[in-house]
Amino acid sequence: MEWGEALRIARLLEREVIYGTYRGSDPSLDEPKLARLVTWNRALGIAEGFASLVLLLLMVGAPVLLASPWELMATTIASTMLYNVLMFISVLMASSTSALSLQASGSIKVLAQLPLGREDIGRVVLAKLLRSLAPVLLVPIIYGAIVAEKLWLPQAFPLVALYGYVDVLLALAASLALSSALSRRMGVTKGLRSKLARAFWSSLYFTAMFSIGLLYQLYLCSGKVLELIKGAIPMLPSTTGFIYPFSATDCISLSAYPLGFFLSLLCCLAYLMSSILILRKAIKSYVNTALEGSSEAELCRGLRKPRFWTRCLPLNIAIKDLKIAVRDPRTSYIMVLPLFSLISFIPALLNASGLEELREVAYLTCMTLLGTGCTLSALVPYQLMEHEGGRLWLLFSTDLHRRELALGKSLATAIAYALYAFPVALACSAALGDLRLVAYATSGTMLCLTASLTSAMLLASGASVDTRSFHISLLKSLCLIVLSAVLSIPILGPLAGLGEDVVASLAVSALELCLVLALNWAMLGR
Repeated sequence: MEWGEALRIARLLEREVIYGTYRGSDPSLDEPKLARLVTWNRALGIAEGFASLVLLLLMVGAPVLLASPWELMATTIASTMLYNVLMFISVLMASSTSALSLQASGSIKVLAQLPLGREDIGRVVLAKLLRSLAPVLLVPIIYGAIVAEKLWLPQAFPLVALYGYVDVLLALAASLALSSALSRRMGVTKGLRSKLARAFWSSLYFTAMFSIGLLYQLYLCSGKVLELIKGAIPMLPSTTGFIYPFSATDCISLSAYPLGFFLSLLCCLAYLMSSILILRKAIKSYVNTALEGSSEAELCRGLRKPRFWTRCLPLNIAIKDLKIAVRDPRTSYIMVLPLFSLISFIPALLNASGLEELREVAYLTCMTLLGTGCTLSALVPYQLMEHEGGRLWLLFSTDLHRRELALGKSLATAIAYALYAFPVALACSAALGDLRLVAYATSGTMLCLTASLTSAMLLASGASVDTRSFHISLLKSLCLIVLSAVLSIPILGPLAGLGEDVVASLAVSALELCLVLALNWAMLGR
């Protein structure tokens, strides 16, 4: 199969995934609308890729361009080490979720029904991954040109660029191997290892979702990172000069001499060929795993005794939604979206000048997380309802009331909130020596339940057996966020400097929760 044909099939797979994603929520989806969605998603992916490209070049290229002549070589070596690490991490984050999503969608099994060999399917998979990485693949060429021009060493260009592509190939192989390993443990098997595998996959997805923010925050801290690398490299023994990834930095200074350039080029080509072989093996394993399925997925384990909470339908719905969120985090990523606020405080925490400033930043970090979680909690029930799609009749077949449906969706939101709010609050309280943050986390959990239950009531009031999808406009989303912000005043007030009264915050939060619970019970029936 030619690469052009593989890219065309990859584009068709991308189109089918977009169609499957939007078809459930938009029954009126037609060909023109699908074409616009494909164009929009592709443009969004390219924009994100170019954002990563710019951030990577700012982190590794700017220090080289701005370095003084007497620090140029040391800065270039440190920046090159950072360049190799960032290339590997950014490609791994971007490709790991794409690889497992492609495998989970069943697209590879569809390709197996065509007159294609497994090598052809592997080429399509690689084309699909490279298509999503297109802008980032320009980084090695641009950074290699920067190093060669700044040092007046044209022979350094191929070495720096090729080592960048070694990082890309190894990251692609790692993402495919990780996807294969996780898919073998994401069947119906039970046990701690399977649950840890699912949790690890979810963490990878969220890491990839926050990748732009992580890269930006790392860019803000790149000065300190470069200083640490500069201090660590002279301490390394000379024998590491031909060991990857240290060979990627030593090749710059060695390339100034003909013999050093020749040895560095041989070493670079050896690592490049090794990475190609590793990638081929990873692709083969990935395709075989996707076509053969999980060998551990066995349904003959029998039925276990029902748990004690099975009589509580809202709690059952909440547990079901949380399990789905762990297995497929795309269905409810807004649950943990507030954790993104922690990333923005990383530079402030690292650059704190003293203990007192560190305590202030820790307090602000925790309160911002609590307030953001409460404000966004009204959108989570909509995302959980949207995942139900046309399967609501299954829930209503269990004699489920609408008020129980609303309470179940809001309980899932509040439990997820508590799982990240209390650990952060406890850690910050230990650092501050003050338990007020734990009390605020308790207040925030009640407010989260209040806001999400209010939103879920609005959605559940129109739900029925015949409901196929849920729609929410941008204006309605903004109104829900404003409503959540109003309900979350007991948390947002101290954050805005309107006074701190823990007892009042707990009392108001409990009162709001009781009122909304009463409204849910009185207004929603069957």
